[in-house]
Amino acid sequence: MKDSHAPVREVLLRLGGYTKIAKLLGVRAPSLYSWRQIPAHHCPVIERSTQGAWSVETLRPDVTWVRVRDDDWPHPAGRPCVDGSGAPPLGMRVQP
Repeated sequence: MKDSHAPVREVLLRLGGYTKIAKLLGVRAPSLYSWRQIPAHHCPVIERSTQGAWSVETLRPDVTWVRVRDDDWPHPAGRPCVDGSGAPPLGMRVQP
């Protein structure tokens, strides 16, 4: 049986563990164990705290992200925002 939590668990452990990430995100560590994916609204915090080593696009490739110029943001393209237009991410196939 496939563990649907495994990808999130791997990312959280690589980022320093559940307790560290919970503190960073302002949530309780036990809540992280139920995540099947990292909520999109937490991805920019992780990107910034890792100085861009973990981009929002890497953390959530299923979300359509747009970048807004921000010279203080670690990613060269700027601050990430969720694209609310409903368009699929570039390169993602849409089922008819």
